Amino acid sequence: SNIDNKTHTYYVDYYIEVVNPSSPCGYDRMIIEVKPSQEVERIIKNVPPEKPKNCTLKSLKNWEYALSEFYRNKCKWSAAVKWATSKGIIFKIVTEKTINEFFKV
Repeated sequence: SNIDNKTHTYYVDYYIEVVNPSSPCGYDRMIIEVKPSQEVERIIKNVPPEKPKNCTLKSLKNWEYALSEFYRNKCKWSAAVKWATSKGIIFKIVTEKTINEFFKV
């Protein structure tokens, strides 16, 4: 990781295989990470969480945690995309918005 210069083990939330007749092997392999849309949107826009206006101990601890998650997920997903691409696997991030859209009636 770029954060602490250590090697980390990353466990994805889901591994699936989806039938795809146009794929050379007849299916696509995917690894799926499930995260809240707010976290994903921050990373896509590359906008870390803002420092709280009301600086209490609790709000600063929450901000510190959100910052740490922002940078950890950014590194994690970058490594996951690189690894997956090298193995011919598709990396997808799913949020509650993705799930709600999928089940929309």
